[in-house]
Amino acid sequence: DVTVYVEIVAPPTLQLFTDRTTVCEGDTLFLTANAVTNNPNNMLMFSWIGPNGFVSENSNTYVPSFATTNEGVYSVTVTGTAMEGCSSTQSSSFIHAAPTPTQASISGDTAVCVGGAAHLYVNINGGNAPYQVIYNTGTGNVNDTINNYDGYSVITRTLNTTTSFYLLGVKSADGCASQSLSTIPARVNVTPVLTATLLLAGSNPVCRGSSTALKVNVTGITAGLFTVVYTNGIRQFTINNYINGSAITVTDTTTTTYQLISVQLNGSNTNCNSIIQTSPVTITVNQPVRFADLYVATSNPICGGANYRANLKINMIGGKVPYTVTFSRFPGTDTVCFYDTTSANSARR
Repeated sequence: DVTVYVEIVAPPTLQLFTDRTTVCEGDTLFLTANAVTNNPNNMLMFSWIGPNGFVSENSNTYVPSFATTNEGVYSVTVTGTAMEGCSSTQSSSFIHAAPTPTQASISGDTAVCVGGAAHLYVNINGGNAPYQVIYNTGTGNVNDTINNYDGYSVITRTLNTTTSFYLLGVKSADGCASQSLSTIPARVNVTPVLTATLLLAGSNPVCRGSSTALKVNVTGITAGLFTVVYTNGIRQFTINNYINGSAITVTDTTTTTYQLISVQLNGSNTNCNSIIQTSPVTITVNQPVRFADLYVATSNPICGGANYRANLKINMIGGKVPYTVTFSRFPGTDTVCFYDTTSANSARR
């Protein structure tokens, strides 16, 4: 009888590790193989194969600048030199290449009213949604994080002061971070609500044909140029580039009431509502005497002497009583007197 002894040699125990199953484009995939043998004299040799002609003889290896051409299954075989060529093979799961956001920036409204809602947008090129977005107002160390951002929705912020928003980070659903973030902030100018009042800035009353002045007093915003709209009840007037408190010259033929309609800061959000003080300003216009006639109201001629006087009267049309009348006599000097048509008094000479 022949006895044959067969030695059964166990192959090395092999474990394959990858740092992830989805790799962002441009990142590095790390591959690790751990092998255990019971023979201390056994030397282990590793052999990696993978997509796009990948090979390696190191236990720990890597694939730089991972791309779609590197997608697939990676396998490693370990062979023991003292084990009659016994080997073990392990394969990875399918390794995917995930697109990386190539560029991201933040933009939004350029101006809103105080207490109004500013609309911001994060513009992202590449990568898979939803994204994680991190931004900062630049006024402190607190960052705002938005998860599950779809790449096109509006981000709303209520503002009371002018604010600049800076984009700090964008990650795709695969965890791929954008390497190209715009450093230009989204600046939103906040326009305060202004209060405007129409005031008299000149004489009142005035004679017909004479000029006087109005002015607009603006509070809340004192600097800058304004667009002012006002009315005299018949026509509407617009003043561009108005300087706060400057005179507005008006000339009227009849008593006229002016009222302020709107005041807008140039370059601000046109939807901001200014608070208009609606108290009107009335300019009283006194009409001139249209006709005056001086005549003798007693017998003419008269006898001379201290006890005899001539009564003169003046007929006037227009104007407003009492009148100031100037007349002259020859020979003599000019005489000024006050004449009230509502009384029976007349100038007597």
